[in-house]
Amino acid sequence: MTPTPRPGPAHPPPADPPASTPAGGGARSASVVEVNDAAGTGGAAGTGGTVGIGGEMEVGGTVGVGGVVGTDSAVVTGGAVRVGGAVEVGGAPGVGGVVGVRGSGGAVGVRAVGGSGARMRRVAVLAVAVALAVTACGGGAAPVDRVDVRSVERPQPVGVEVNPPTSTGATAAVPPCDPTASLRPAGKPTPGLMPAGTTMRAIQDRGRLIAGVDQNTFLFGFRDPTTNALTGFDIDRVREIAAAIFGDPDRVQFKVITSAERVDALKRGDVDIVVRTMTATCARWADINFSAIYYTAGQRVLVEKSSPITAVDQLGGKRVCAAKGSTSITKLRDSPAPPDLLAVDNWSDCLVLLQQGQVTAISTDDTILVGMAAQDPNVKMVGPRFTEEPYGIGIPKQSEDMVRFVNAVLEDSIRTGSWTASHNRWLDGSGQPANPPVARYRD
Repeated sequence: MTPTPRPGPAHPPPADPPASTPAGGGARSASVVEVNDAAGTGGAAGTGGTVGIGGEMEVGGTVGVGGVVGTDSAVVTGGAVRVGGAVEVGGAPGVGGVVGVRGSGGAVGVRAVGGSGARMRRVAVLAVAVALAVTACGGGAAPVDRVDVRSVERPQPVGVEVNPPTSTGATAAVPPCDPTASLRPAGKPTPGLMPAGTTMRAIQDRGRLIAGVDQNTFLFGFRDPTTNALTGFDIDRVREIAAAIFGDPDRVQFKVITSAERVDALKRGDVDIVVRTMTATCARWADINFSAIYYTAGQRVLVEKSSPITAVDQLGGKRVCAAKGSTSITKLRDSPAPPDLLAVDNWSDCLVLLQQGQVTAISTDDTILVGMAAQDPNVKMVGPRFTEEPYGIGIPKQSEDMVRFVNAVLEDSIRTGSWTASHNRWLDGSGQPANPPVARYRD
């Protein structure tokens, strides 16, 4: 069938008129079409040709497309199908993108870049016409490359480790200590007037506090999907410290780090502080300093609501998820009924693995598990706390003045009620009372 165009505005003929091509056959011609903003502008379109529409457009495939495109005109594909009439497709001016159309008779790809609103509307008309033509003229050809898929391995997060080693190498014996005892506060200077030669003055002169935080732990450190801002109980502590140095809680550069990166980030000097649900331990005290304890959590277990598991001692031999570099891994390995451990970079990866049925349970601090339960109503926490996890703010070993300064900020936060307000905002549903820990000092 040959196209029967209706009268329209005059337009120069194409340089090389298109030839009719049987459905499903190869393209026999290449041509150029110029389309502008005027209604009714028509021209010839050929597979394998280029269309100038205020930008770049490529049409290619194994099905020949011949005919005239324009207002009240027709598109004829392989001489078999006719699609006519003007089509208005709304959209914002200057819309660009990629559109792929695949039909049983072959493939057609359309790529449009830039262009005005009117031009893009005509791009959409051409794309729709070509898609209809390809679908109609496929001739019922059988699909190729059939694959008999009987099972598919569910994907896992990047960096998953099964039963990771306890450590990467030999370490010196850790001397006993009280990990909850920090350095006594030494006063808090006026914001913006940090004493010369102090760590706080160096931060002030830089113009921002650099803090290592999480963005995947709901309620403690996470990215608000509405504002895209980092927020949570830990983030509140960071902003209090920034306000104490600068008089502005927003003078912060957040560096998102994993649990396993926390100590090394401080040792390398990549960050000034780490506020990331970090348990103070004697082993960590050997490498870094900690503030006074600002929150006390405890390890528990999270399972599907339909799970019969009620305590950690029922996890022996079952696959359980925890984060790399966390104390949770060590506590699970040392439990009377050790599970088969799956270690991930971020706690949110554990929740995905549980939802996909790739692990039986997650075990970590109840503060983190509360956030997961708030995100997924199909999971539940079970069993009592079987550890105590005192959270401290990590600070480089050489910055003892910063430790004393941060402890003064924490004391003010508790005294003024800022800590309690933050707890009530984020952790009111945790089941733990809004009672700040009593500070302990070693000097």
